[in-house]
Amino acid sequence: MNNTKVFLFASLNDSQNVSKITRNCTFFNYYIDKNGLLRKRTANPGNMSGLMYLSDYGIDNYKELDIPRLSMDILSECRSRRYSGIFLDFENRQSIELLRNIGMLVMRNGITVFIPVAFAGCVQNAKLVVPSAISGGSFEQMLREYKTKYGAENLCLDIIRTCQDFTMPSYMPEGKNLSDEEFDALMNEHSPSSFFSKDLCSKYFTYRCDGEYHFVIYDDASTAISKLEIADSLRFYAAFILYSDFGDDAKYILNR
Repeated sequence: MNNTKVFLFASLNDSQNVSKITRNCTFFNYYIDKNGLLRKRTANPGNMSGLMYLSDYGIDNYKELDIPRLSMDILSECRSRRYSGIFLDFENRQSIELLRNIGMLVMRNGITVFIPVAFAGCVQNAKLVVPSAISGGSFEQMLREYKTKYGAENLCLDIIRTCQDFTMPSYMPEGKNLSDEEFDALMNEHSPSSFFSKDLCSKYFTYRCDGEYHFVIYDDASTAISKLEIADSLRFYAAFILYSDFGDDAKYILNR
């Protein structure tokens, strides 16, 4: 069906590699400096992204922020660059007032606002971004529950590349995060058989080390496409992927 829009995000360090895949990529080139001003790093001049990405990372003193001025500067940038949307990837609860002001202002000007689901209700009619990571239960059921609560037209899926090692039995929702090097080392040492979990919508394998059994759950381009297809079948508005998570395989996800 491919009803769900897919947006690629990347750091400026990956701009040359990304340009070989697509010109439509949102780079992490905007930030708020220590003086509370909107700043921009240089991006690929040929980029055609329709989104601005902005996080609250690095904001130290919220009390000294000139929120109305900052919000207007962000709106002005969106207008001049003809951005159709802005992803406010905020994490700090102190950012609520800033998020609300930016969101309300740009939405009044016809610009779509994307915010983490943790801030649901802060900006009326904003698109809510839900993470794809899951270590138990059913991935599809999780998305269906989000759909029932918020409506599919208001939801976006953040497709996170999971790679975690659980020592069994495990009673924790999260295991040890594995780097690419650690994952490759396990594969080379144990040569395990990998399987696809329909419930988790991820791949997994098991191995034994020092008398303990381990369960490793991980994602690749094929599982990302599977998750995207479920979100698409539920008519989610959009999905996001990181170039750093999938590298050049991102092209297969974008062109699924």
